Amino acid sequence: MVYAKPFYKGQRSTSNRIVYDPQVKYEDTLRSRLTAKQQMELSEAETNAQLQDKIDQSGTNSDVELDLSSLRAEFQCLTTDYFTRALAAGWRIKPDVVQSASIMLANQALDLLTEPHIAEEVAA
Repeated sequence: MVYAKPFYKGQRSTSNRIVYDPQVKYEDTLRSRLTAKQQMELSEAETNAQLQDKIDQSGTNSDVELDLSSLRAEFQCLTTDYFTRALAAGWRIKPDVVQSASIMLANQALDLLTEPHIAEEVAA
């Protein structure tokens, strides 16, 4: 049995639901109760934690990690500029969301990248 979020704004009673599927995890239930903004922030925090864990495990920064770091910073700068220009053109976006959105998009872009090929591997 798990608590469910209210069905409508101002609901005073609590709702419970019974989960019959043993495969459903408590973490999934908690995630389903988060708002879209909270889910994005959680995803961003998890990605940052994974990247930090990779850096901690490797010890020193490799060339690939330094390249990824500079790519992330460059992409984040580009998206911040994009949102700023959109605001100037009359589009609406909350100013406090601009920074978090640019970080989230930069992290998603890095997830799409793979490690660069070394010249010897390409020749072989």
